[in-house]
Amino acid sequence: MRKATLAIIPLVLFLFALGSCVSFKDPWVGQTGEQLVAKQGAPDSKAADGHGGEVWVYVDHVRNWTRQMTNHGPADVLNDYYVVHQYYIDSTGVIYRHRQNQQ
Repeated sequence: MRKATLAIIPLVLFLFALGSCVSFKDPWVGQTGEQLVAKQGAPDSKAADGHGGEVWVYVDHVRNWTRQMTNHGPADVLNDYYVVHQYYIDSTGVIYRHRQNQQ
């Protein structure tokens, strides 16, 4: 039993290392700006990207309540923040980068 456990350790380490190297492709990269507008609507703002294309900005206001434990027992807490999506669109209308951050 101990030998079997020791034999598995290198396999687990290999799979962990392999998993840390995998990157996930953003589903919007490679799509067109027209497809983005059809799905998300018109952007909140547009700006030049400095390379002949544009940056389209979408802002989502998120508000939700969660129950959290405090020193005085459970309390309802309002989470109120903005999620900003920046879509970089090249001169042919194809999305080449998508950034998202929470503010």
